[in-house]
Amino acid sequence: MTRALGLKANEIAGMMGVSHSAMRSRLAKARALLFEAMELLEASPDVLASTVDGLERWASEIRGELD
Repeated sequence: MTRALGLKANEIAGMMGVSHSAMRSRLAKARALLFEAMELLEASPDVLASTVDGLERWASEIRGELD
């Protein structure tokens, strides 16, 4: 979320109602899980491209809602 939405961990923590350190931990875990899932998709370039496109659309929609 930090990269996709351009928000800092402390900003996300405030929105989620958790501490900054808890949010940093959650972001690290989410990033690791995302990379694991993306590695599984690497075998299929079409699926990987579709997933990345879907994530970019999702991030764009969220940014629009935050503005």
